[in-house]
Amino acid sequence: MQTQVWCIFDHDGRDRNQLTSLLREAEKHGVEIAFSNPCFEVWRLLHLKSVSGTFSGVCGNVEQRLPRDYHQVPGGIKYVVPEQIEGGFETARKRALEMNGQHPQHQKLPSRDPYTDVYRFVDEGMGVIAY
Repeated sequence: MQTQVWCIFDHDGRDRNQLTSLLREAEKHGVEIAFSNPCFEVWRLLHLKSVSGTFSGVCGNVEQRLPRDYHQVPGGIKYVVPEQIEGGFETARKRALEMNGQHPQHQKLPSRDPYTDVYRFVDEGMGVIAY
């Protein structure tokens, strides 16, 4: 198995210039990127439903679309309970590709809202193709 280095992050209020610089540096050094905009909860939401439109860069707008019980687990909304995503990888991946396809190819990654390619890390980085 070949060694891989991944940088996994979300937009979540970061400056677009900072993100562009980070992406450029990662590419320069061969670091793979898994990115979500505005936050990782977009990936979780895709396990439940398709996503379109924009979240205006606000993670709270994503969190509001998650079921109430997601907010009530020990650890809060940031904690993922396996039952919340179980059996949903392929569906979430398909929805992510559809959602990401809303954005023109020339649009810079930090400007794509909503966006996630966390599925790449799960598949390519972790070698998980289903859960």
